[in-house]
Amino acid sequence: MRKPFFIVSLCCAILFIGGCTNTSVSSVDKFEVQEEKKNLIFQEEFTYNDGESDSSEFHRVEDDKAYISLERISANSTTSFFTNSIGYISLVDGSYHEIASFVDEDLRIWDYVADDNVILASTFNCGFYEVIYKNGDETKQIERNQIDNEFQIPIFKQIGTDIFYLSYATNREDKGVWTALKKIDLKTGEDRVLTEHFASVKDVPDYTLEISEHHLTYGIEENGKNIICDWNADEEKLIQIEVDFPVGKVVWSKGDEYITSDAKRSEAFLLDKNGEKKDRFNHLFNRVTSIGNGVFHTNDEDVVRYNEGVLTNYQYTNGTIKGFVFPKISNIDNQIYVYWADYKEHMIWIDKYILGE
Repeated sequence: MRKPFFIVSLCCAILFIGGCTNTSVSSVDKFEVQEEKKNLIFQEEFTYNDGESDSSEFHRVEDDKAYISLERISANSTTSFFTNSIGYISLVDGSYHEIASFVDEDLRIWDYVADDNVILASTFNCGFYEVIYKNGDETKQIERNQIDNEFQIPIFKQIGTDIFYLSYATNREDKGVWTALKKIDLKTGEDRVLTEHFASVKDVPDYTLEISEHHLTYGIEENGKNIICDWNADEEKLIQIEVDFPVGKVVWSKGDEYITSDAKRSEAFLLDKNGEKKDRFNHLFNRVTSIGNGVFHTNDEDVVRYNEGVLTNYQYTNGTIKGFVFPKISNIDNQIYVYWADYKEHMIWIDKYILGE
């Protein structure tokens, strides 16, 4: 999660298209989720001193690599950052490997995906974002759009070589946002629009795409209605569910159940495929990961997992809480990685855990 200029409840945004499945949420609450407590078993810790950088960002874990970006404060603003470099920390020996340097450029890399000589990145400058595709020395601009807030800057979700993101373009005259779910082939740079819609501007300006295995989820406001959208990447099918609360982050989907937060209240709901409320949670799942084995949420004290009707509270064992920013979490099945940073000391820690029984 990036460092916004303002603080709001996290939420997600996007579109819907004709011919999709629509259902309405029931007002009936069914409290069926089982709760249990277990331990996170500490395995090892990786540390890195990021030198003269003023900040760092954690992007994702893949193939024993934790992808990050190192940043510096803009000389013209104490709240704006430029990117020094992008690269990864090896989860084998803790070494840092630079992918690309931007020290001589006033450029902010918001998110990126890298593979061999290819870099797909979203950048932000002066109220506009760009999505660029670099293959060796060749650079292609995929899109450039004007936006109203930083939550509309694309964050990438990956399935194999397919990269997904939400595209936004503000239309101030009509007081709305053109919204599209796009897919880019990382090998070729070819992009494709999967869904698009002209959505209302959200009262709480948070726009987030989440992924649960092959389900990509988000929410929109349209004609006064709150809509959960679920794109099944395997079937290339969009399902829509109308709900009676403002949709925040839709963090979990298996096609037959959903977890989504209320954008204006500190609670989240578990919904079935018909939109009926099965349970209510008192936390927002606002820092989450889902790469198999359920959806995970982390805070300063523990990790919470929801999977197959069971909500498990995992207590840290042996590992220590550290850093001055909210931890970030990533998982690959039963392996859990927690990222901490201390900007004053220029330190990064990545702790590896496994789920205890």
